[in-house]
Amino acid sequence: MACLSIKRNKYKSSMKLTLFALISILFTVSVYAQKLPNTQSQSIWAGKIKVDGKLDDWNKELPAYNRENNLWYSLANDDKYLYLAVKKDKFPTKAYSRGGIKLFISTKEIKKTEGLPTITFPVIVVDGKPVPFKEWNDIDVRHIPGVTDTLISIYNDHGIQVAWNLDETEIGKIYTYELAIPLKLLSISPGQTIYYNMLLRGTRSKPLRPGQVSPIAVSTPHVPVSEEVKQRLIDSDTWTDFWATYKLATKR
Repeated sequence: MACLSIKRNKYKSSMKLTLFALISILFTVSVYAQKLPNTQSQSIWAGKIKVDGKLDDWNKELPAYNRENNLWYSLANDDKYLYLAVKKDKFPTKAYSRGGIKLFISTKEIKKTEGLPTITFPVIVVDGKPVPFKEWNDIDVRHIPGVTDTLISIYNDHGIQVAWNLDETEIGKIYTYELAIPLKLLSISPGQTIYYNMLLRGTRSKPLRPGQVSPIAVSTPHVPVSEEVKQRLIDSDTWTDFWATYKLATKR
């Protein structure tokens, strides 16, 4: 019995240490994220970026943490492509739910998305049917000259590249996403400034009206849920976006 008691005490101590470590990691990550700018300020000339969803070719941490969308991100470019990298570990399912990540790009200073070149990924519902995770092979493309289909394969002839990765870690799921768009498709070049919007729609098909909050925030669920789960559900039921500018880097 004494031996069993010792084992139990060791197990409890181990669990306490693990929980403490997880809390410490989450706290450190949260503090670091809050110190980063909300939108990217610098131009970045891309090195040899392989679009594989792993972000190994980027810096250790992406240079901006957007608090509207709760994600790290970075834009970069070379003389052929505009690149986007995203890492989302807070409520990550919002990035790959029905709405995906929608990127609007403009060469003019404008804050209206209608008619702008747009790329959305992933597309998890096609012809009204859900697409399994391992079969996310479509990109939604709108208003890009030369691309006539609104739904193209990730294996396309236009040079648009996407890749993603979903990791299970000790602090939860982490979703990473990379996108590369040929500059010629956007009619832009190094040294030029673009205006962009990144929108996450979550599971909601239409945005809430101005001043309206998610019904989840005021409803009482039949089955009690934790505050964290409730906040995740509210986040997924709310459209979030931001506008920013990026000046394409020039090779030194």
